[in-house]
Amino acid sequence: MKLLATPNPYLRKKAVLCTFCLCEKYPQLLHSAFPKFRDLLSDEDQGVLTATVTAVAEIAARSPRNCLILVPQLWHLLVNTRNNWLTIKLLKLFQLLCPVEDRLPGKLAKPLINLLQSTKAKSVEVECILTGI
Repeated sequence: MKLLATPNPYLRKKAVLCTFCLCEKYPQLLHSAFPKFRDLLSDEDQGVLTATVTAVAEIAARSPRNCLILVPQLWHLLVNTRNNWLTIKLLKLFQLLCPVEDRLPGKLAKPLINLLQSTKAKSVEVECILTGI
């Protein structure tokens, strides 16, 4: 877990993916991994952000309730990112989280509308529509 805080972004990205693999094998590690994931969701490196969102999305696919504590950071990331690939990953993650949190679809309405109005990427538009449904 020490490598999750290393100054080298390449090592942080690899550490996120290794932590996810360990959490898959030993689910009891999730409790200690989530605070680290929360910190990494504000990382300035796009590779680290994408790896962290991917890891959280994989965890959410199995157990979405466990990931609800990360919603504020994920929402902030969705509103502020300009990376289409990361936006799509976040939208797919929110599609997994919306069924388990009743307030989430209402909170996502404005960011989804803003994305639909501002993006030129059809893939982002499709994911916005799928998230809104």
